[in-house]
Amino acid sequence: MFAGHKLRRRPAGGGYELDYAMTHGPVKLTNPGTNPINFTSVGFGDSHAERMVVICVTGRISIIGQWVTSATIGGVSATVTVPVAKGTTFAQILWAKVPTGTSGTVALTMQYGTTTTVIGITAHRFNTAETTAIESYCNAQFGTPYTFSNIECAVDGIVFAVHGSNGTSSLTHTWNGIDTRTYDTGSVSKLGSIRSRVSHTLITENSTIRDMTYVATASQQGMGAIASFAFS
Repeated sequence: MFAGHKLRRRPAGGGYELDYAMTHGPVKLTNPGTNPINFTSVGFGDSHAERMVVICVTGRISIIGQWVTSATIGGVSATVTVPVAKGTTFAQILWAKVPTGTSGTVALTMQYGTTTTVIGITAHRFNTAETTAIESYCNAQFGTPYTFSNIECAVDGIVFAVHGSNGTSSLTHTWNGIDTRTYDTGSVSKLGSIRSRVSHTLITENSTIRDMTYVATASQQGMGAIASFAFS
């Protein structure tokens, strides 16, 4: 279990304490052969009445259009980013308010049964009164950088990004347009024949709400997802 990259800071003048941690992973399953795919004993961190658990997912598939259609985190139904149908990789982000339990099962129901060849996740937690993401979506491209433009993010908020490629070269990424504390929060460097960056996390520091971009580079087919949240 990964237990690093924890941030606690109380903004000047009081207010809600920022409390973020990557709590599990990166971990992968090869040819899981089940649907749903179950990651068991996934760490969720400390229980809290307003705990948000975010799961970053990436994988390789044997049929185009395979992705996560629904999921549960610790038995709680999760919101799942809508995928882009392109090629044989996928990347998504899912989240749910899971107030109790320090660990549990992440169950991923796939579009096309048991055709997933390899899949990896990381788990993250933070406390917020918010129940939804500010913005979330997926993007994909063949052989060129793909950009998540004008991502709306909040003051002292958080943005997650995950991307993968079916190439064998290293993946790179760039955050643009915002002052940040960024964390490369782990990668499963090669999942079978997929090169994967499982998650990157950005803690925003701006005094006003503004947009930013995330550019992911892959030498071959690339697929990514982002989701931004507010602390409150």
